[in-house]
Amino acid sequence: MMQEEQYKNLTGFFLPISISALALGMKDIPIHWDKFGTYLFAVFYILFRIKIYVDDINEIKTSKNDAWLKFGFLIFGPFFWFIWVLAGYKVACLTQSISWILISLVLATIYLIIKACYKKDTGEICRHITYNLGYIFIGFIYIIYTNLVMEMARKWSCIFILLMIFICIYDLRQSYK
Repeated sequence: MMQEEQYKNLTGFFLPISISALALGMKDIPIHWDKFGTYLFAVFYILFRIKIYVDDINEIKTSKNDAWLKFGFLIFGPFFWFIWVLAGYKVACLTQSISWILISLVLATIYLIIKACYKKDTGEICRHITYNLGYIFIGFIYIIYTNLVMEMARKWSCIFILLMIFICIYDLRQSYK
């Protein structure tokens, strides 16, 4: 029970730190139509960090202090959370920020796939893997799209971020069930 509280405190500790890093990264970004994608991304970032927090709390409640919980929270957790802090701080360069998040999601998905191979109850794990693959796919499309098209077309790249926001809202709803 004590370790459960420590895990909750650990995941709760990184939530405001990552959102503060995002705020710090956005402090010099002007409020202008050209930066609309960055502000949409900030909404996605906050929603997704809240979703990660809710999923972490659910994992703590259902894992009963097993080896996967210890491994995930003591080794991978801080590493993933640090990447999210870095992504928030680098938000001025949206492609770079999304790239950091994609690295985190790819590594988290690999961890989840390995975990699913060893656990009996994989329904929730498979849901996380599916959503992660969706975020990864959209994120890669966003990066490819913004790097290959001319400057005028980059404004339309907000559609990809809006899609990630809608998926995140649905994913967050699923996390509360």
